[in-house]
Amino acid sequence: VIRQLVRMTERATRAFNSTNPLVHAAITRLAPILLARSRVQEKAAPRLGQLAASYRDCPIAKGGRRIGSLRAGDRVPDLHVGDGRLYDLLDLSTLTLIVTGSSIPEAFLPWRDVIALRRVSIDAMPSGWLLVRPDGYLAAAGNADDSAVLSRWLDRWLIAPAR
Repeated sequence: VIRQLVRMTERATRAFNSTNPLVHAAITRLAPILLARSRVQEKAAPRLGQLAASYRDCPIAKGGRRIGSLRAGDRVPDLHVGDGRLYDLLDLSTLTLIVTGSSIPEAFLPWRDVIALRRVSIDAMPSGWLLVRPDGYLAAAGNADDSAVLSRWLDRWLIAPAR
């Protein structure tokens, strides 16, 4: 993700600093026409805002599993939850465990002082849980009976809380 961002920034910097008249013409005449198109804006905005970035292949996503089509390393969509939005429920200072359905994973209990818990009803999601990073990306996920997945992920990446 960082390499892509740096590569894109370097290309843009080279283009804007170019003394080539053709590059200058492209930036001043063609870019405004292209950027005015809604299709280009729809494609460019997520990339430029880093919302299209995925961490699926990063070590921290390994073993995080999935729920539905959402996999560890993906950006969690900002779904409607009750009267608000899912992102409004995230704790920006720590991981947030989003639980749908009736059971809280047993693996959460030793971590309850360091991980925020939110119980919600999301029609688009089966009963289960999402462990969401403060930046809105999915750390791990599982069905209601996948407590072991949560336990393994937490034990691998966090220092166990004092008991």
